[in-house]
Amino acid sequence: MMLGYSIYLYVMTGAVALLGKVLFVNDQFSLTAIDPYSNHLTFLQQWLASMSSSFITLWLVLSVVFLFATLFRSATMAVTAGIVAFFCL
Repeated sequence: MMLGYSIYLYVMTGAVALLGKVLFVNDQFSLTAIDPYSNHLTFLQQWLASMSSSFITLWLVLSVVFLFATLFRSATMAVTAGIVAFFCL
């Protein structure tokens, strides 16, 4: 269920971002223009790499959250351990 939600979130966010690019800044830059300052990648390649790395990071954090949720019997202890681990590590 969480995988479906996260894929839906990223697909909808990407669609809205591309729609906003077309509507608001279509003449400012091209999606396929090669940027010499970013390892000669196009804007679209940079954007997709950023989205995919963000998606992987989301799932790494979610795996830790699920670990804490199953490790502790009390939801309060799981939330407390998650917050402490997040800010201390």
